Amino acid sequence: MDMNQQQLTDCAEYFLSRFESLGATDIRELIPDEVFRVHHLAKSETLVACGKQDNRLYLVIDGLLKIDHVTENGRHYVRAFLREDMFYATLSSILTQSPNQCTVQAIEPCTICSIPFSCLQTGLDQSLKLNIAWRRYMEQHFIRHERRELDLLGNDARKRYINFIRDYPSLESRIPNHLIAAYLGVTEQSLSRIKRNLT
Repeated sequence: MDMNQQQLTDCAEYFLSRFESLGATDIRELIPDEVFRVHHLAKSETLVACGKQDNRLYLVIDGLLKIDHVTENGRHYVRAFLREDMFYATLSSILTQSPNQCTVQAIEPCTICSIPFSCLQTGLDQSLKLNIAWRRYMEQHFIRHERRELDLLGNDARKRYINFIRDYPSLESRIPNHLIAAYLGVTEQSLSRIKRNLT
């Protein structure tokens, strides 16, 4: 088996085992090996571009990415960070067949595995176990999304920073300050001030 084939096999194994850990023990029968793809990204390389349509489900094997959005007036916001073992798909783009509104970019070198989202949808139609596993994952995703939304609407910058540390434990040292600031919706100078006041 050559190196590329071995990487693909390892990628598929990792992806499938992640679903099995959620309870989808029949997933190997539902998703064929040939649909898997491995993505190796350098630092700052884009995985999903804003304005494009993307139809894949990604799983971060190694590395760290950011999901960001630039407003019409040029303001930069980081919506979320993707770390190891996190799934990602441009769900609104996929479900509405419209261009994606965010960019997904590597903060550090990344290895990512993906399948066509349609393969997951087919599997969901065929398997109750996969349905339950995916629902469990999406429930956690919804909780994170709602917590983030309420954080932005109801908390000051200091509290948002404390919640960032809670939601992304051990990641602060891997993320540059300007990206943490863009996630919190503050300037880098304000973030430095918040950090000083907390120490």
